Amino acid sequence: MNKLKAPSGAILHNSKTHIMNNTTHNLAIKIMEAFDEQGLTITFGEAFKIASSHLNDNKYRLNLEAFEGMLMSHDWYYERSDDHRKYKRGSAQRDAIYELAYELGDTPEARKLWDEHCPTAKPYPVDTQQLRK
Repeated sequence: MNKLKAPSGAILHNSKTHIMNNTTHNLAIKIMEAFDEQGLTITFGEAFKIASSHLNDNKYRLNLEAFEGMLMSHDWYYERSDDHRKYKRGSAQRDAIYELAYELGDTPEARKLWDEHCPTAKPYPVDTQQLRK
């Protein structure tokens, strides 16, 4: 079936993009095949958009789960530790939490998790300026 073959992709610059693009490409082909089995027609571009949206939704849900786990296991009082190793570990964890919060964006789900698990009065980190504090 020629219509199921996708046009050659853009030049990719890193392996994460390549893996995601391959996964999206494969899912788009499956979507086209499912449409074809039903006697329906869909372009590769339309199937690719559907596949990309589906994978982004899954990535968001997985990131929310990871975010919650990070919030639950974080030592929110690491700054008070006399042990420099605990301080460094807590600081690195905080940075990772802030980076993931920035990636998730200011969504109601992420903010709710933050409010549930952050025992201090720190505001939800929504921009790069707050990531540096």
